[in-house]
Amino acid sequence: MTAEQIEQAQAKLFQAAARGDVLQMRSALVAGAKLDAPRAGIGDTALNLAAAMGQEQSVVFLLEAGADPDMQNSSGRTALHEAAFLKTPAIWNRLIDAGASTDIVSVNGQTPISLRDTLAFGAAMVEYSQEQGQQAMGQPRERELSRGR
Repeated sequence: MTAEQIEQAQAKLFQAAARGDVLQMRSALVAGAKLDAPRAGIGDTALNLAAAMGQEQSVVFLLEAGADPDMQNSSGRTALHEAAFLKTPAIWNRLIDAGASTDIVSVNGQTPISLRDTLAFGAAMVEYSQEQGQQAMGQPRERELSRGR
C-alpha cells in the first residue's frame, strides 16, 4: 500500500466520521486508515471529529473498533471535551462508558467536566456523572432510593 493510498483512506475516514457513515468508516479502515491518526492542522482524530460533529453512530463505531477516547488534539482537547462543548449527553455517556478520562486538561486549562459545567451542560449530564460516582463508591443510585429499593 502506498503512502498516497493510506492518505486517501485516512481522508475518507475523517469525512465518514464527520457524516456518521459507518460503512465508509469501515471501508477506510480496511483500506489502511489508522484509527487514532491525527488529522493535519489541529490534530483531531476521527473520534474527536465525530464527537465534535455530534455523530453518535460514528462515536459508537469508532469506540467499538478500538479508538482511544483520551487522544488529545493540538489544543489538548479529547472527544469528551468536544461532547461537553457541543452539549451532547448521549455522546458524553458513550465516551464515559468506554472509559474516557474526565480530568485531562486542555491547553487552556479546561477538563471535560469544567467545560461541561462552564457551559451549563444540563441536569441530565450532571445527574449521570453523579450516578457514575455513586456506583463507583458502591452506593445505590438516587433513582433506586426514590423507588424504595
